[in-house]
Amino acid sequence: VAIGSVNGIIGGSGAGDRNIISGNGQNGISLTGSSCTIRGNYIGTDVNGVLNLGNTGGGIIILGASNTIGGGNAGDGNLISGNNSGGIGASSTASVTVVQGNYIGTDKTGTVAIPNVGVGVNSDGVNAIIGGSAAGERNIIAASTSHGISIAGVGSVVKGNYVGTDVAGITDLGNSGAGIRVNGASITIGGSASGEGNLVSGNNT
Repeated sequence: VAIGSVNGIIGGSGAGDRNIISGNGQNGISLTGSSCTIRGNYIGTDVNGVLNLGNTGGGIIILGASNTIGGGNAGDGNLISGNNSGGIGASSTASVTVVQGNYIGTDKTGTVAIPNVGVGVNSDGVNAIIGGSAAGERNIIAASTSHGISIAGVGSVVKGNYVGTDVAGITDLGNSGAGIRVNGASITIGGSASGEGNLVSGNNT
Protein backbone atom coordinates (compact mmCIF):
# COMPACT_ATOMS: atom_id res chain seq x y z
CA VAL A 1 0.00 0.00 0.00
CA ALA A 2 1.43 3.38 -1.03
CA ILE A 3 -0.12 6.51 0.48
CA GLY A 4 0.74 9.97 -0.80
CA SER A 5 -2.40 11.80 0.30
CA VAL A 6 -3.16 14.21 3.13
CA ASN A 7 -5.47 13.16 6.00
CA GLY A 8 -5.68 9.58 4.74
CA ILE A 9 -6.98 6.79 6.99
CA ILE A 10 -6.03 3.13 6.67
CA GLY A 11 -8.00 0.76 8.87
CA GLY A 12 -10.01 1.57 11.96
CA SER A 13 -10.67 0.56 15.53
CA GLY A 14 -13.39 -1.98 14.74
CA ALA A 15 -12.51 -5.54 13.68
CA GLY A 16 -14.43 -5.02 10.44
CA ASP A 17 -12.27 -1.98 9.63
CA ARG A 18 -9.06 -4.01 9.73
CA ASN A 19 -6.86 -4.53 6.70
CA ILE A 20 -4.59 -7.57 6.39
CA ILE A 21 -1.44 -6.30 4.64
CA SER A 22 0.91 -9.25 4.34
CA GLY A 23 3.07 -11.28 1.99
CA ASN A 24 3.90 -8.40 -0.34
CA GLY A 25 7.20 -8.21 -2.21
CA GLN A 26 7.89 -4.69 -0.94
CA ASN A 27 6.92 -2.71 2.17
CA GLY A 28 3.55 -3.38 3.72
CA ILE A 29 2.76 0.37 3.76
CA SER A 30 4.87 3.18 2.28
CA LEU A 31 3.61 6.49 3.64
CA THR A 32 4.74 9.67 1.89
CA GLY A 33 1.64 11.70 2.74
CA SER A 34 1.01 13.82 5.81
CA SER A 35 -1.51 13.89 8.67
CA CYS A 36 -2.50 10.29 7.95
CA THR A 37 -3.68 7.67 10.45
CA ILE A 38 -2.94 3.94 10.28
CA ARG A 39 -4.82 1.95 12.90
CA GLY A 40 -6.20 -1.47 13.66
CA ASN A 41 -4.41 -3.36 10.86
CA TYR A 42 -2.52 -6.64 10.76
CA ILE A 43 0.70 -6.00 8.85
CA GLY A 44 2.81 -9.10 8.25
CA THR A 45 0.55 -11.78 9.74
CA ASP A 46 -2.41 -13.91 8.73
CA VAL A 47 -6.03 -12.90 9.30
CA ASN A 48 -5.99 -14.45 12.77
CA GLY A 49 -2.90 -12.53 13.84
CA VAL A 50 -0.95 -15.64 14.76
CA LEU A 51 1.04 -16.79 11.69
CA ASN A 52 3.99 -15.11 10.00
CA LEU A 53 3.15 -13.86 6.51
CA GLY A 54 5.69 -11.06 6.55
CA ASN A 55 6.20 -8.48 3.85
CA THR A 56 9.56 -8.56 2.07
CA GLY A 57 10.26 -4.96 3.04
CA GLY A 58 9.36 -3.17 6.26
CA GLY A 59 5.96 -3.21 7.86
CA ILE A 60 5.42 0.58 7.66
CA ILE A 61 7.89 3.04 6.14
CA ILE A 62 7.19 6.72 6.84
CA LEU A 63 8.51 9.63 4.78
CA GLY A 64 5.84 12.27 5.42
CA ALA A 65 4.99 14.52 8.37
CA SER A 66 2.50 14.45 11.24
CA ASN A 67 1.38 10.85 10.81
CA THR A 68 -0.10 8.61 13.51
CA ILE A 69 0.51 4.88 13.70
CA GLY A 70 -1.99 3.29 16.10
CA GLY A 71 -3.56 5.24 18.95
CA GLY A 72 -4.56 5.07 22.56
CA ASN A 73 -8.13 3.80 22.25
CA ALA A 74 -9.25 0.19 22.13
CA GLY A 75 -8.65 -1.33 18.69
CA ASP A 76 -6.47 1.52 17.43
CA GLY A 77 -3.17 -0.35 17.65
CA ASN A 78 -1.71 -2.20 14.69
CA LEU A 79 -0.14 -5.65 14.75
CA ILE A 80 3.17 -5.26 12.89
CA SER A 81 5.10 -8.52 12.90
CA GLY A 82 7.06 -10.92 10.73
CA ASN A 83 8.31 -8.32 8.27
CA ASN A 84 11.68 -8.76 6.62
CA SER A 85 13.05 -5.23 6.93
CA GLY A 86 11.91 -4.02 10.34
CA GLY A 87 8.56 -3.11 11.86
CA ILE A 88 8.23 0.70 11.59
CA GLY A 89 10.79 2.97 9.96
CA ALA A 90 10.54 6.77 9.92
CA SER A 91 13.11 8.50 7.71
CA SER A 92 14.92 11.75 8.39
CA THR A 93 12.24 13.55 6.35
CA ALA A 94 9.52 12.47 8.80
CA SER A 95 8.48 14.83 11.59
CA VAL A 96 6.06 14.44 14.49
CA THR A 97 5.40 10.76 13.91
CA VAL A 98 3.21 9.32 16.69
CA VAL A 99 3.50 5.57 17.38
CA GLN A 100 1.12 4.33 20.08
CA GLY A 101 -0.69 1.20 21.14
CA ASN A 102 0.92 -1.19 18.65
CA TYR A 103 2.11 -4.79 19.01
CA ILE A 104 5.40 -4.99 17.13
CA GLY A 105 7.08 -8.39 16.88
CA THR A 106 4.39 -10.49 18.58
CA ASP A 107 1.14 -12.24 17.75
CA LYS A 108 -2.21 -10.53 18.38
CA THR A 109 -2.19 -11.62 22.04
CA GLY A 110 1.16 -9.97 22.69
CA THR A 111 2.50 -13.19 24.20
CA VAL A 112 4.12 -15.09 21.30
CA ALA A 113 7.08 -13.85 19.25
CA ILE A 114 6.68 -13.20 15.51
CA PRO A 115 9.96 -11.40 14.92
CA ASN A 116 10.53 -8.56 12.52
CA VAL A 117 13.89 -8.88 10.76
CA GLY A 118 15.67 -5.69 11.68
CA VAL A 119 14.71 -2.92 14.12
CA GLY A 120 11.27 -2.89 15.72
CA VAL A 121 10.85 0.91 15.56
CA ASN A 122 13.53 2.94 13.79
CA SER A 123 13.08 6.73 13.79
CA ASP A 124 15.54 9.13 12.19
CA GLY A 125 13.00 11.97 12.10
CA VAL A 126 12.21 14.95 14.31
CA ASN A 127 9.96 15.10 17.38
CA ALA A 128 8.67 11.53 17.20
CA ILE A 129 6.45 10.33 20.03
CA ILE A 130 6.76 6.61 20.72
CA GLY A 131 4.37 5.40 23.39
CA GLY A 132 2.65 7.47 26.07
CA SER A 133 1.75 7.59 29.73
CA ALA A 134 -1.65 5.88 29.35
CA ALA A 135 -1.75 2.08 29.23
CA GLY A 136 -3.53 2.14 25.86
CA GLU A 137 -0.70 4.17 24.35
CA ARG A 138 1.91 1.57 25.26
CA ASN A 139 3.72 -0.20 22.43
CA ILE A 140 4.85 -3.79 22.87
CA ILE A 141 8.13 -4.01 20.97
CA ALA A 142 9.64 -7.46 21.10
CA ALA A 143 11.66 -10.20 19.37
CA SER A 144 13.30 -8.01 16.70
CA THR A 145 16.48 -9.44 15.21
CA SER A 146 18.14 -6.06 15.89
CA HIS A 147 17.31 -3.25 18.33
CA GLY A 148 13.84 -2.85 19.77
CA ILE A 149 13.85 0.94 19.27
CA SER A 150 16.51 2.98 17.50
CA ILE A 151 16.21 6.77 17.76
CA ALA A 152 18.24 9.36 15.88
CA GLY A 153 17.21 12.84 14.79
CA VAL A 154 16.20 15.53 17.30
CA GLY A 155 13.57 16.01 19.98
CA SER A 156 11.90 12.61 20.14
CA VAL A 157 10.22 11.11 23.21
CA VAL A 158 10.04 7.41 24.14
CA LYS A 159 7.79 6.68 27.10
CA GLY A 160 5.54 4.03 28.59
CA ASN A 161 6.60 1.15 26.33
CA TYR A 162 7.37 -2.50 27.02
CA VAL A 163 10.56 -3.28 25.12
CA GLY A 164 11.64 -6.91 25.20
CA THR A 165 8.73 -8.43 27.11
CA ASP A 166 5.24 -9.72 26.47
CA VAL A 167 2.10 -7.65 26.98
CA ALA A 168 2.02 -8.47 30.68
CA GLY A 169 5.59 -7.29 31.18
CA ILE A 170 6.59 -10.69 32.53
CA THR A 171 7.72 -13.12 29.81
CA ASP A 172 11.04 -12.55 28.04
CA LEU A 173 10.55 -11.83 24.33
CA GLY A 174 13.79 -9.91 24.08
CA ASN A 175 15.10 -8.06 21.06
CA SER A 176 18.42 -9.31 19.71
CA GLY A 177 20.09 -5.91 19.93
CA ALA A 178 19.66 -3.10 22.43
CA GLY A 179 16.27 -2.47 23.89
CA ILE A 180 16.54 1.25 23.11
CA ARG A 181 19.43 2.68 21.08
CA VAL A 182 19.86 6.47 21.06
CA ASN A 183 21.96 8.32 18.50
CA GLY A 184 20.36 11.75 18.38
CA ALA A 185 19.98 15.05 20.22
CA SER A 186 17.46 16.17 22.85
CA ILE A 187 15.95 12.70 23.12
CA THR A 188 13.79 11.93 26.17
CA ILE A 189 13.52 8.35 27.41
CA GLY A 190 10.80 7.88 30.03
CA GLY A 191 9.76 10.60 32.45
CA SER A 192 8.86 11.34 36.06
CA ALA A 193 5.06 11.30 35.70
CA SER A 194 2.97 8.19 36.26
CA GLY A 195 3.13 5.76 33.34
CA GLU A 196 5.99 7.46 31.54
CA GLY A 197 8.68 4.92 32.42
CA ASN A 198 9.59 2.25 29.88
CA LEU A 199 9.99 -1.40 30.83
CA VAL A 200 13.15 -2.53 29.03
CA SER A 201 14.03 -6.13 29.77
CA GLY A 202 15.36 -9.33 28.22
CA ASN A 203 17.26 -7.67 25.37
CA ASN A 204 20.70 -8.84 24.35
CA THR A 205 22.65 -5.56 24.74
